[in-house]
Amino acid sequence: MTNGEEELVLVPGHIGNRAALQHLQVRPEQIVDVSNEWGFILARLTSRKPKRLLLVGHPGKLAKLANGDWQTHSSQTASPLPLLKELCRELQLPAGDGQNTVEELFMSFLDEDQRRLLAERTASAIRSRIAADFPGLPEPTVVLINLAGEVLGSSGHGENWPAAVRAASLRAEKDIE
Repeated sequence: MTNGEEELVLVPGHIGNRAALQHLQVRPEQIVDVSNEWGFILARLTSRKPKRLLLVGHPGKLAKLANGDWQTHSSQTASPLPLLKELCRELQLPAGDGQNTVEELFMSFLDEDQRRLLAERTASAIRSRIAADFPGLPEPTVVLINLAGEVLGSSGHGENWPAAVRAASLRAEKDIE
């Protein structure tokens, strides 16, 4: 593991890093900046057997994982917006056609409760896809944030993290209610 850490926090960049430190009370040495190389990092971690994984990031990046897009650079993968609109339809949320970005969908088109529902469903889809494609890993906890680093919603915090981190995650979720 990174510096011998067995509980790792995977982030795509500085927004996820900052949100993890602020909302989830993790230590900086637990954080791994994955950038766009999710497949490479997750495959490497399969052989290292971490005890717990936490993913923190924006749904514009992390929702690509639910599609099995493990290299998430925008030039290498399609937008996750069609997936998110499909999840909106499944949840019976409005899925208008006027959004060009994931941020527009979450922050301009949906109200707070709808954002939380969509974020929780998206986080759950990410968890399921990682579990299916990387069966040697513990099922991760996924926390989705907006571009300001505020928690939109999460999935999986219950069994995968110690009580202090679970409580911080739950407090962060209540902050948006």
